[in-house]
Amino acid sequence: MSFNNTANHVTKRIVQIGVTTAVLVVSPFMLAACQTASKSAALETPDPIIAEAPKPKPSNLNHEDAGKVFEGYLGARLAEYRGDLDMACKLYLRAMRADTENGAVRDRAFALLLASGDYQGAVEVAKASLAQDKEKALPLVLMLATFDYAITGKYDEALQSLEAMRGNSPDLVQFELIEDYIKLAQGMPVDDVISSLEAFKPGAGLVVYKYYHLGRLYERKGDMDKAIQMYRSGQMLDPSALFIVSRLGLVLEAEGQAEAAKAVYNSFLALHPNSLLIDTALQRVKKGETITLDEQKIDDDLAEVMFGLASIMMGQNIPLTAHQFLHLALMAKPDHALSVFTIGLVEEQSNNYERALSYYKRIKPDMLPYLAAQSRIGETYYRMGETEKSIKYFEDLVAQRPDVPTLKQALAQNYFDEKQYQKAADVYGTLIDSVEGPLDRQHSGLFFARGAAYERMKQYDKATVDLSKALELDPQNAVILNYLGYMWIDQGKNIEQGYDYIKQAVVLRPNDGAIVDSLGWVYYKRGKFDVAVRYLEKAVSLMPDDATINMHLGDVYHKLGRTNEARVQWRRALEIGPENPADLERLQHLMTSN
Repeated sequence: MSFNNTANHVTKRIVQIGVTTAVLVVSPFMLAACQTASKSAALETPDPIIAEAPKPKPSNLNHEDAGKVFEGYLGARLAEYRGDLDMACKLYLRAMRADTENGAVRDRAFALLLASGDYQGAVEVAKASLAQDKEKALPLVLMLATFDYAITGKYDEALQSLEAMRGNSPDLVQFELIEDYIKLAQGMPVDDVISSLEAFKPGAGLVVYKYYHLGRLYERKGDMDKAIQMYRSGQMLDPSALFIVSRLGLVLEAEGQAEAAKAVYNSFLALHPNSLLIDTALQRVKKGETITLDEQKIDDDLAEVMFGLASIMMGQNIPLTAHQFLHLALMAKPDHALSVFTIGLVEEQSNNYERALSYYKRIKPDMLPYLAAQSRIGETYYRMGETEKSIKYFEDLVAQRPDVPTLKQALAQNYFDEKQYQKAADVYGTLIDSVEGPLDRQHSGLFFARGAAYERMKQYDKATVDLSKALELDPQNAVILNYLGYMWIDQGKNIEQGYDYIKQAVVLRPNDGAIVDSLGWVYYKRGKFDVAVRYLEKAVSLMPDDATINMHLGDVYHKLGRTNEARVQWRRALEIGPENPADLERLQHLMTSN
């Protein structure tokens, strides 16, 4: 049994020990969005603002119209489940037209129209909802109406709509902000607006937004020192909040304090060293470019408020509502870069790859998340199965920006995944050679990744050097312990030390099926089948859909004379589909010969 069979699932974890393809951090709330990976996550998450899936009530309809409602409703629900927002919207609208009084279907149509970016359609449905029964209108319908009035200069109507919404919603600082900004647009003195916001006492987690918007208001007043003070206060509360960090740096640049701005940007990078989201700002400072702050208007104000509210929804794992708020931000300001980028993330994590690409490609070179968006385009191509296109895209990015390690890491990871191991090793080598200063734990992933590439090419001496260095830098890393230990045992070298490494790995990660499988397989190879079976059974319980682990359990059952159980596990491995053709051939032989 070759080492590769057991190690396949281990090398897939390279990204977990430091060799990330793209670290995307906007704030702790955004990080939650990046970690969402379930299919159609943006559509399946329970949402307290939008009612649960509507139940059509066509009791007053004739048979034909009732059928249309149910047909449209059921089709829409299926489209929602599959993540096809466009089709879901069409079918909900079809059901709504068949039963114009069905508020539940209408509300769901509105929610998905907004989440899909069909602002005109959402406005039309919102108007129909308000015309039918304003008292029962969803808070989000009233929010959209508020925005529609405000951005068209109908400020009195906007305030009335906002007041109606606040009666049925939590008392969030964002609602206070919307009111203050509308009054500012009406002509209220900026000092009065500042006093109003300063008097508002938000919850502890929302104070950062208060500081941010106070900074924006002091900018309006022309008091840049006070604006910087407010932004710095917000940064102290949440140093990972990109909207604070980027605005503080931008104001410092505009005030001629380039070094102070650079320090602000670098403080963000110190927390998130692989992030590409601050690159545009850093490049601007390095080139010595001068900037002038754009005049902020009601459109900008509303977009900033909604981006903040969307961030909160992300932090609470309510991505559909966050998606809707982000689209409200774009309804106010279509080129709000962080909202555009974040919608791309949500679409990507919902497996809506074409939609994700359309948003990433809207990010222009002078926008803050430009390089991050470029990286996501390459990753999205890969997730779509267009591996050659993805690799070519990253090769071009690396050629354009050879100074960005994160792009090289992404390229190397793609090479590795496509079994282009020498190319992967070469790129990891350039990354290792470019490290400035002493090596530490954060660099262990580079050595591990290059060592894994060497192992796949059967260059075991080189692999041993790199994997040993990775372990030296990160001695408690279970993945490295397991990988190096198993490679040695598989090669018949350093057997006792390798065995000890794998046992350490199991102690560190007792619920990692791949690592538990390694220890079980070591016992199998040493002829200790009674011990091996316990570990391999546990490994299968932890990773039931792994072909290699099921095959291993079948093998140990066979050695123990439990032939029927062995056949069950071998058959299971065949059904899952082994990655290695040699394993497939072996399993087929075992099934026919036993």
